[in-house]
Amino acid sequence: MVEVKILGISGSPRHGNTEILVKEALEAAKELPSVITEIISLADVKIDGGCRADYACWRKPEEAKCFTYKDDANMIFRKMMEADGIIIGSPVYWGSIPAQLKCLFDRSMPVEIDFRLRNKVGGAIAVAVERHGGHEGTVSDIHRWFLIHDMIICGVGPERPKKTLGGHYGAMALQGYPYPVHSNEPGDDTAVLQDDIGMAAARFLGKRVTELAKLVKAGLTEVSDNELGWPKGPVQWETLEASRRH
Repeated sequence: MVEVKILGISGSPRHGNTEILVKEALEAAKELPSVITEIISLADVKIDGGCRADYACWRKPEEAKCFTYKDDANMIFRKMMEADGIIIGSPVYWGSIPAQLKCLFDRSMPVEIDFRLRNKVGGAIAVAVERHGGHEGTVSDIHRWFLIHDMIICGVGPERPKKTLGGHYGAMALQGYPYPVHSNEPGDDTAVLQDDIGMAAARFLGKRVTELAKLVKAGLTEVSDNELGWPKGPVQWETLEASRRH
């Protein structure tokens, strides 16, 4: 039995629809055996600002910490490093992710220096008010962050063509169905529950991230480092430079 830990991050500054979707994905993940889940909501933590490009993290790369602010970013990075799979949910703000999530992404250089998230599995969730309100762009923003960290991206799995779950690239949901529920209207924070397709997509994404995380972890256990192009875990830049010289 392969045990994996799946970390869910709700990238919304509010408790509401995004958090509901991430929790739904994690509940589905736990339907598979030997799965530990945890959720972090950016509505509950302190992210003081974006990267200032002072490169303090480069001077102590072994610590994998941001030294610029004293907030909760390092706690989140630590939990990312401990996870086998990461599910990030985001509301759509102007066709993209909100500032709070972008700040977290921009601050993540300490874990990118030695590729500490390498080979972890990532899945993205987006929720918008409008039917075509920027879901794919938001999911793409999250995917690009995964790729920069050399993570492995997955979608909602094989249920999509059979169940018409909408998004090819991740779980995509509506705030209200069939008509949108706008902010400050009654029930706006839970309106995603009306969207059965979006909720199902989140569930299948949770299972797919977990499934692939198990496959990757099992495979890395069986395959030795000398069969691979790079080490399984963190890859120090000094090591890469030395290998290039040979």
